[in-house]
Amino acid sequence: MGTGRKTETMDQVKIETERTVFGVNVDSFEERFWSKVDKNGANGCWNWTTGKDRYGYGQITINKRNLRSHRVSYAIRHGDIENGLHCLHECDNPACVNPDHLFLGTNQDNMDDKVSKGRQVSLKGESNGTAKLTAVKVLEIKRLLAGGVTQRAIASVYGVSQKNVSLIKAGKRWAHVKPVHELPIV
Repeated sequence: MGTGRKTETMDQVKIETERTVFGVNVDSFEERFWSKVDKNGANGCWNWTTGKDRYGYGQITINKRNLRSHRVSYAIRHGDIENGLHCLHECDNPACVNPDHLFLGTNQDNMDDKVSKGRQVSLKGESNGTAKLTAVKVLEIKRLLAGGVTQRAIASVYGVSQKNVSLIKAGKRWAHVKPVHELPIV
């Protein structure tokens, strides 16, 4: 009679030692990955030295997939990245792949991080390359509106939609442009 214990030989037990990232065995590309990194960057950054996208993020092709290098670095250290999560940089250096500088976050975390670090660009008024109006023209529009000229007539003269004129009147567009009588007295 047996003891009720099940015995297994090592051949019967599969020992999981293979590390995978993005469905690929890490051992098959890790040496190649780190050979493309300069670990002597400023502020402890490990900079990606080869292919980068137009935003400065490193790129690497693994198993016919184009991946951002900082995401691969994070995954090598910590494991696969859950779908929908971003890999953010504490150092704010897109070329950095130092896993100690990387952390995961949601899209909202990424937006909040950008704002807190002063990288949120606000292209108001004339600094927006698609603007059809200037601050001077907006002041003229506000003067015409105050004088009773219709939004449609103003829109026709300035080559914008009536909706844009309406938004200017409501203070939802070009709100930063104030007529002299609305400016605070200093």
